[in-house]
Amino acid sequence: ATGEVRKLAGEVARDEPANAEVWNLLGLTDRSAGSPADAVVNFGKAIELRPNGALYRVNLARAYLVAGDDEAATRAMAAARQLEPGLLQLRSLEFLRLARRGELTDARQVLDRIRADKLGDEALYAAMEAELLVAEKKPAAAAELYVQAYGKRPNLDLAVKAWNSSKLATGTGDASLLLDWQTRNPEDP
Repeated sequence: ATGEVRKLAGEVARDEPANAEVWNLLGLTDRSAGSPADAVVNFGKAIELRPNGALYRVNLARAYLVAGDDEAATRAMAAARQLEPGLLQLRSLEFLRLARRGELTDARQVLDRIRADKLGDEALYAAMEAELLVAEKKPAAAAELYVQAYGKRPNLDLAVKAWNSSKLATGTGDASLLLDWQTRNPEDP
């Protein structure tokens, strides 16, 4: 499916090279396909076309983080913050970055501000709490929260995280959410 999306978006990009959304879509596709370097190039094109697009800069920062370039990610996040400091995607990325670095007090403060500003929903908050529990080496509790989040907003990312957390906790992962996702989305490879 990713290859098909990439092909279609590439065709649109050839027909509409000034369409920033298409370049953003290509970047998202490349990032999800495991090609962060290509994603960086495509997000860069989207930013050239729409310099005030804060979300494009957040997407670029995430691609840099996946590629392991923390310095470039920091610059992209700072540029996004100047454009739209309250953007949920930016604040969520800041949270994730802090949690993965082990800066849990700072990560919790970001989560608390997101909640106070009512930027997300209960599924998001549960998933973010679970990230903190994973960082605190409490995978069983994290798995429970991922299951709760999946119940509110089923998606593959939450199903995988629930499985991975349960595997860390017990040695064998609970695949029930993965099976549920497969039943709901039989075309998902």
